[in-house]
Amino acid sequence: MKIITVTILACCLIFSGCAAQTAQLTAEVEQTNVTGLQTVDQSKFDSVETLPSFERSAPTKVYVQLLDLNSVEIHEGYSSRYSRTQDWTLEESDKYKLQDIFADAVAYYFNEENGYYLVPTAQEADIAIAPRLTKIRPYAPKDDIHSRQMNTTYYTEGTGELSIIIDVNQDETLVMRVEDRREAGQMWAQNNRITNLHNVRVLFKTWARNLERMF
Repeated sequence: MKIITVTILACCLIFSGCAAQTAQLTAEVEQTNVTGLQTVDQSKFDSVETLPSFERSAPTKVYVQLLDLNSVEIHEGYSSRYSRTQDWTLEESDKYKLQDIFADAVAYYFNEENGYYLVPTAQEADIAIAPRLTKIRPYAPKDDIHSRQMNTTYYTEGTGELSIIIDVNQDETLVMRVEDRREAGQMWAQNNRITNLHNVRVLFKTWARNLERMF
């Protein structure tokens, strides 16, 4: 665990007060079972499985489902003595912000220059991407006034550890599943909302870039 005397890392996904939800992709992606997927040797993610028959066609129309946060598990990696409140939870405003950041990250790499066109529904798409955040391991209390000790400065090495599953569907068939766990940021710095936002954006862009390079 990454702690110094004065503080620990505030969990990476803390964006209280951010309630803006952009008009973006909302349709549900139908998923099938994972029968037939085979492990691919690669170094970009912890695990990648694909259907052997899957081939990307160019140009490719891509639908990106909103980042699923409905079943994310919070594993608190810090001592409760650093927190005013015991529980670390994602509010609706936090979820909206994370969904916006992930959608922006995917759009940054799945662009026309790379041969992709984002579409608003799964029915219009050649491939549909369904990301699901499964675990968050914060290294400190949430960065809001209700959670942190008063008059305390937090210094942390990075922001927190996150786990994700990304399913890629084609014609309602699951053709690729990616699983990965990594830290958001690895540099010691004062922990605040600015550094947390930056670290999460960088991590989400890393996932989006590595996913695009799998095709």
